[in-house]
Amino acid sequence: MCVCVCVCVCVCVCIYIHDSINWSCYIECIIPKLSSACYIMTSIKPFMCHITLKTIYYSYFNIIISYGIPFWGNPPHNIKIFRMQKRIVRIMIGCKSRVSCRNLFRRLEILPLVSQNVSFHVCFL
Repeated sequence: MCVCVCVCVCVCVCIYIHDSINWSCYIECIIPKLSSACYIMTSIKPFMCHITLKTIYYSYFNIIISYGIPFWGNPPHNIKIFRMQKRIVRIMIGCKSRVSCRNLFRRLEILPLVSQNVSFHVCFL
């Protein structure tokens, strides 16, 4: 008995859309990009001030996570992206991996992923 499974993934303007309207494919595609952003931030942190690191965060990391927000909203796979966001914020501040990020986001004046999602959708109401 042969079982055939058809999986269709459409790529539209660099957003991967699974045939079941599941955004896991897109999120799995951007995780390596976010990981490389964390590596870059780790590499340049000793040579840059906080203002420059924040500019690099917005130009390299935040642009990747905010690109698909209007389409994928708040899927269950968001936790992977949020963990990467917390990781880069900890790198920017120089904290250990077990430190809570709530105050770090406030200190850097960066919106967490869920707050970005909410603020984006509120702007269009």
